[in-house]
Amino acid sequence: MARTDIRRAVRARATVWRVLELGLALASVLLLVSSASAQEPDPISTARMHLGPLAFTPTIAVSNLGIDTNVFNSLDAPKRDFTTTLSPQAQFWLRLGQGRLSGATQLHYVHYQKYATERALSARNEVRVELPLHRITPYVSDTFINARERPGYEIDARARRVENTVRLGTEVRVGGKTSLDFAAGRTRVRFDADEVFLGTHLREVLNRTTDGVYLSLRHDLTPLTTVAIDAEAQRDRFELSPVRNADTVRVVLGLDFSPFTLITGSARAGYRKYDALGSGGRGYRGMVAAADLGYTLRGITRFAVHVERDIAYSFEVAEPYYLQTGASATITQKITPRWDVQLTGGRYNLDYQQIAPVGLGAGRTDDVRTAGGGIGYSLGPATRLGISVDRYRRSSDRETRAYRGTRVGASFSYGF
Repeated sequence: MARTDIRRAVRARATVWRVLELGLALASVLLLVSSASAQEPDPISTARMHLGPLAFTPTIAVSNLGIDTNVFNSLDAPKRDFTTTLSPQAQFWLRLGQGRLSGATQLHYVHYQKYATERALSARNEVRVELPLHRITPYVSDTFINARERPGYEIDARARRVENTVRLGTEVRVGGKTSLDFAAGRTRVRFDADEVFLGTHLREVLNRTTDGVYLSLRHDLTPLTTVAIDAEAQRDRFELSPVRNADTVRVVLGLDFSPFTLITGSARAGYRKYDALGSGGRGYRGMVAAADLGYTLRGITRFAVHVERDIAYSFEVAEPYYLQTGASATITQKITPRWDVQLTGGRYNLDYQQIAPVGLGAGRTDDVRTAGGGIGYSLGPATRLGISVDRYRRSSDRETRAYRGTRVGASFSYGF
C-alpha cells in the first residue's frame, strides 16, 4: 500500500473515532438536560384545525417586505428594487384505517416591483404513507419540488428546476428503545432547457439521477432524545455530462432532540467517501456534518445554530463540485413578554476542486458572509411582526464572482 493511501486510511480512522467520542460526550450531556418523564403529544390531536379525519396546521408568512440593494448579485452597477416574499404552508395528518398519511405543502412567491423577470413562484410538497404493524412499519414517501430560485450560494440566477425524491422503506422495532430503518430511494433533478447562467446551460451539467440505499439505527436515550447511526450508499448519474458521475458511501453519527427539550433540533457528523468516476475526476475523503440546533436560556434568550460541511455540485465545467463548509447563528433576546431583538450572522466557504486536465489540487475558494439584526413584536404564540436589516457579500479569487448588498424590510408570520 502506498504511503499516501496509508495516511488517508489513518486520517479516516482518526476522523471516525473523533466523531464517536464527540457523540458519546454529547449523549452524556443530554442525559443531564433532557426530561425523562415528558412525552411528545400526538400531532393529530395538537393540530390547529380538524376536518373529519383530516387534521392540519396552516401558517402564512410575509418576509423581505422592503428594499434589496443588489437584486442580481452583481459587482458593478447593482440594481435595487422593492420586494416581498409570501409563503403560505400547511402540515397535515390523516388516519387511513390502521395506516397514517402525513405531509406538508408550501408555496413561495417572490415579488419585485420593477424587475418582473425576477418574480418567481415555487412549490414544495411532501407526503408519507405508513402502516404501523406489531413491530414493523412499512412506508413510502414522496417529495416534489418545482422551484424557481437560487439553488445555493453559487448560482445567482433564479433557475427553474424540478426535483422529485421517492423512497420505499421499513422501520423495524428491535427492542423497547431501539429501531432499525432501511430504505431505497431515487432522486431526479431536472433544470429547464432555457436556464443559462454565465454561458452554461444548467441542465447539461446539473441534471442527474441519484439512486441510493439507506440504513439507520436509532436508540432512545430518553423519551425525548435519540442517538442514531446513519449509513448510505449512493450513485449519481448525469445524463448529459457522464464525466461527472460519482459514487458515495457515507456513515454518520447523529442526535435528535424533541421540540420539548432544552436542546432542540438534530445534529449529524461523520465520514464521506466520494469517488469521482469521470475522466480526470478528483474524489474526496473526509468529514461531513449537518446540524440545526436550538437552545433557550431561562425562557428569554434563544440560540439557534446551523452547521454544514458537505459536497455540492457546481455549474462550473472545469470545477464540477465544491466542498461547502460553514455555519450561521441567530440570537433572539426577549426585552418584554412581547418585544424582542435579534442578531444573525453566518459564514460559508466554497472550496472548488478542479478536474485533472485543468490542474491538480483545489481550485478557487469563495467566501460568503451575512450579518444582520432586527426587532420583533409577538402578537400571539405563533404570530410575530419584525423589522430587520441584513448585509450580505461574497468574495472570490475570481473578481467577477464577488458582490455585496443590503436588504431592509419587514416580516410577518401568522399561525392559525
